[in-house]
Amino acid sequence: MTHPIQLLIIASDTQERQPLQAALRQSGIPLKAHFTDPDMALDTLRHGRYDAVWLTLYHNPGAFALIRAIREDGITADLPVFLMSTLIHPTELEQAYHAGATAHLPRPSVSGEYDTLVETFARFWRHLAPAPRGAGKTA
Repeated sequence: MTHPIQLLIIASDTQERQPLQAALRQSGIPLKAHFTDPDMALDTLRHGRYDAVWLTLYHNPGAFALIRAIREDGITADLPVFLMSTLIHPTELEQAYHAGATAHLPRPSVSGEYDTLVETFARFWRHLAPAPRGAGKTA
């Protein structure tokens, strides 16, 4: 059985959460998404077991600082951080990668495209990502 992806989604706006939640629910992909606000993100990451972070840039002016904070924290530094945004200016993309983002995910322009985004992410994760945190460790 495939280990469900433990994904922390940091989104401050319901415009981001609702279509993403619907796509995740309908996907049937072994993925457990946990939503939090940017203000609670570091604390949530420190006290949970997550395989990756999905951060939305929409209505989140502190996104780059949050990525840096994730990278500077000993507990969260190794987590892949995927930044989802609408059309992003090349200098913003450079800032995101400089801050420590793993990859940029283009934000869908219509809700139906969230299904494709979730499926593509899961396919990437299954084939290219490292083993989940804690996998292979014995007590």
